[in-house]
Amino acid sequence: MSGSVKDGKDLEVIFFDQDATIPATLPYSKNSEKILQWLKENVSLSNKFDVHDGHHIQAAMKTGRSSDETGGRGNGLATMKYLIDQAGNQSSLHILSRKGKYVYMKGGREDVENLEFSIGGTLIHWRLHL
Repeated sequence: MSGSVKDGKDLEVIFFDQDATIPATLPYSKNSEKILQWLKENVSLSNKFDVHDGHHIQAAMKTGRSSDETGGRGNGLATMKYLIDQAGNQSSLHILSRKGKYVYMKGGREDVENLEFSIGGTLIHWRLHL
């Protein structure tokens, strides 16, 4: 984990977790039916193999969940997203997890894609322009 503040205006926090990734744990959460329903409604699929890791990260952002069954968990990404929308225009959230890439920009702009190789974990870069 690393963090910095530049000129009192830009807060950046970076996390790297080499444990289970978001795409690997998402289907096994207690909200898996809700997640699969969101994927069906929001991802254009010709077959089940078209859902890639980037879509799983996007679904995790929409549903707010954790593979940990402890109450009060699974809202961290949604909270980061909420704070981006409250901050300045250059605020963003970049997530690389397994082979997925997800970017959220202030105002709801999203970019979702699949990478050629796994990064071996989950990297989150959160930037708030204050």
